[in-house]
Amino acid sequence: MKVREVIIYGDKYRLRTDEDDELVKEVADYLNTKMREVEKHSNILTTSKIAVLTAFNITADYIKLKNELENSNKIIDELNSKLEVIQA
Repeated sequence: MKVREVIIYGDKYRLRTDEDDELVKEVADYLNTKMREVEKHSNILTTSKIAVLTAFNITADYIKLKNELENSNKIIDELNSKLEVIQA
């Protein structure tokens, strides 16, 4: 496991991770951007509250995408079943 340093919302963090440098940078940049968006669109002044709202927003996005993927997989399975019937 390597230690990598990133800066998120002006603070430096040392992360222990097996992820490659590009992914670590991409994640840190994404998080920083999302925190700045929350800051810009709210009257919240504390970093911890901005971080929690950012985490909430990212988690909501993740769950929506996860549900969309599950629904897409169901549709694909249904279409595959129909295709198997047609080919039989």
